[in-house]
Amino acid sequence: MSRFGKPLAAALGAALLSGTTLVPDAYALAQDYVSSPTPIARPAVIQLQPVAPPLAEESQAAPATEDDSPAPAPAATDAELTCLAKIVLHEAGNQSRTGQLAVAQVVMNRVHSGRFAGTICGVAMQRGQFFNVHAYNPPHDARWRLALDVARDAREGLSDPVIGDALFFHAAYAGGIGSHHQVGRIGGHIFYR
Repeated sequence: MSRFGKPLAAALGAALLSGTTLVPDAYALAQDYVSSPTPIARPAVIQLQPVAPPLAEESQAAPATEDDSPAPAPAATDAELTCLAKIVLHEAGNQSRTGQLAVAQVVMNRVHSGRFAGTICGVAMQRGQFFNVHAYNPPHDARWRLALDVARDAREGLSDPVIGDALFFHAAYAGGIGSHHQVGRIGGHIFYR
C-alpha cells in the first residue's frame, strides 16, 4: 500500500462510521492512490440507515383504535425521580413497599410544604436532612426497580397517603424528635409532623 493508502483507508473508515454518505468517486480516488494497475468497478453509493427512528417519527405513529390496547410506554427516569428513588432505597430499602412509600411521601410532603426546598433533590441535599444523593450509586437490581416504582408512585400521587402529612421520620430504634407530633409507625420508622 502506498504512503497514502493507510491514512486514506482510515479516513474512509471514519467517514463510514460517522454516517457520512460516500459518493462512488471517493472509492475510485482511493484506488488511484493505492496504484491499482487494473481498472475497478465503482461501487454503488452507500447510505447508512439509522438504527432507531428519530423521536419526531415516533410521535407520528398511527393512533390506537378501540380494539388496540396500547403497550405500556417505558417510564422515563429523570434526575428528580432518581433522587427520590435513592432516598427510598437508602432509607427504607429493607422495609415493605408501604414503608418505602411512606418515606417517599414524607419527601413529597416536604416539597409541597413550602418549609423546605421546592424540589426533591433540593430536599435531599438540605443540610442535616438526608445524605448526598449525588454520591450514592446503588446497584440497579430488583430493589432499585422497586424503589423507582415507589418513587414514581409517590411523585405522581398514585396511591393514597399512607402516613398523612408527616414531614419527618427516624428509625424506630433511635430517640424521638423533640416537639414534633408523632403520627404513626410503619415498619422500622416512626413518622412525625
